[in-house]
Amino acid sequence: MFFKMPKQYNLKYISLISLILQTTGIVLLLRYSRTRKAEPYISSTAIVASEFIKGLICVVLVWFENGL
Repeated sequence: MFFKMPKQYNLKYISLISLILQTTGIVLLLRYSRTRKAEPYISSTAIVASEFIKGLICVVLVWFENGL
C-alpha cells in the first residue's frame, strides 16, 4: 500500500519518518550523554548541531523532490 501511492505522498511520509527518527535519536542521545561520567558540554551546542542536521535532511529531501 505504501509503495503504490504517488511519489509526492511517499516523500511526505519519508520526510515525516526521518524527522521523527532524528528528533527521537537526539533526545535519547542527549539523555544518554548527560548520564555518563564524561566531560560536560553546553546543551545549546548540541541543539544547534541537531537543528543543522535537521536542516540538512530537509534540504536533501527537497533536492530529491525537485529532481536536481
